[in-house]
Amino acid sequence: WPQYCSHIVQIPHLKDGYSELVAEIEAAMSENHNRQSPAPSVPASENVSAASSLDGQSRSTSFGSLGADSLPNGRSRTPTAVTPFEVPAPTIPEVADTRVAEFGPKLGRAVTQEVDEDIQHEAPPDAVLDRVQFLINNVSPSNVEQKSQELKEMLEPKYFDWLGHYLVVKRISAQPNFHSLYLAFLDNLGDYGKGLIKSILCSVYLNIGKLLRSPKITTSTSERSLLKNLGSWLGQITIARNRPIMQLMLDCKELLFQGYENGRLIAVTPFVAKILEGAKNSVIFRPPNPWVMGLLGVFRALYGVEDLKMNIKFEVEVLCKNLNITLDQIPPRTAALKKRIRPVKERNPDFNIKSSMVSQQSSSSSGAPAGGPKPSGDLTSPDAKSTQAAFATGGLGQGKSASSGKDQPTVIPNLASYVTINPSLTNLIQQAQGTTLASTLNAATLQRSVSVAVDRAIREIIQPVVERSVTIACITTKEIVTKDFATEGDENKMHKAAQLMVA
Repeated sequence: WPQYCSHIVQIPHLKDGYSELVAEIEAAMSENHNRQSPAPSVPASENVSAASSLDGQSRSTSFGSLGADSLPNGRSRTPTAVTPFEVPAPTIPEVADTRVAEFGPKLGRAVTQEVDEDIQHEAPPDAVLDRVQFLINNVSPSNVEQKSQELKEMLEPKYFDWLGHYLVVKRISAQPNFHSLYLAFLDNLGDYGKGLIKSILCSVYLNIGKLLRSPKITTSTSERSLLKNLGSWLGQITIARNRPIMQLMLDCKELLFQGYENGRLIAVTPFVAKILEGAKNSVIFRPPNPWVMGLLGVFRALYGVEDLKMNIKFEVEVLCKNLNITLDQIPPRTAALKKRIRPVKERNPDFNIKSSMVSQQSSSSSGAPAGGPKPSGDLTSPDAKSTQAAFATGGLGQGKSASSGKDQPTVIPNLASYVTINPSLTNLIQQAQGTTLASTLNAATLQRSVSVAVDRAIREIIQPVVERSVTIACITTKEIVTKDFATEGDENKMHKAAQLMVA
């Protein structure tokens, strides 16, 4: 700090405006010099740089030699050779990242606000309730105006909370194909329906928070489907109508970051992408709107994360296509993503570690040098290198690697025999990639690469499909068997019937 103080007091206008501060700094420097050396020090007014010097025998100043001066007691000082004073660079100890990834804080009231799960909305009388439900069941594009007028006559505004909850839970979340019909129905209600739209929004945020907090959101396909449908509705009723989604209610950008940290991108990415799809019908919220571009920048950075599953990347590509923008036009927010906690990729539903391991083994067995470049982090941008790596995985290596790619077991036996490669495709890829792959690229290697890609796609999608099919089969079997064998006294017959039906 003495050297820093000497720099401060050398500022010309500082003495005029802050004379007291300069005097205090000079006094502190002088006191520090007296404490460091028993010899009397030179007053700071004579030479400011001398005040920052330490003992002449052990340390010297970097502001030049002082020469022979008269000290206050009359003694003279002989000039001494001054060596530059080198300040060692401060060493900052490396501190391990002790942050813990949490999902929920700073996401907005929709996620953080605690709501009573057993809340009951005031329902209309049974006669009116049945009429309203019958009306909603029979709404169609041809009679939407008529049905909206009937609703005005039969339902009082105090029951809007009940109707909004009913529409969100029973209709909007489960029937995405009728979203446009329900929007037209609300538009025809006019001023009468403003309170209903507010109740619907409150119920949407409430159910979004429940689904995001659910521990099954990463494993349950049905819950992710409901969340995705609610995101589509939220985007159409807000962004598509030039109405903002307040950060206080739902912070979409922070939601993506926390989804990346906690392994929930498989649910969060489709949800936020569906919200942003509403921007294609908006006048305000469309590129280059800063809020939209900020979210797209996060999507672009996530798209470049290594080992990210293809279905998550596909959601980003579909969003860009709907907004009529390419990935190259979006500046990635990789700096912001690097500041977040890196997720553990093992057993993470967002990442496909097996394909990465196969790619590394294939590249190492193809004769790559041991000191070659390796990935330096989790963030990589998709470019031509990814294409070459994909071909290398499919068996572009020489010798053993080529044969091992061919002999790899696939979900469909002998899958490569079903793949037919267009001969002109080889010449096209060689022209696009240059001459680097000309010696190894042929129809056989392309056939192996395509079969590996198809096999990975099947392995990635087969688990949720089988899980959903088995669940539907079990539920159907339970309902039918319990109905048909309700009066059967022998439970063994019922068990056998259930097993035969599932089989």
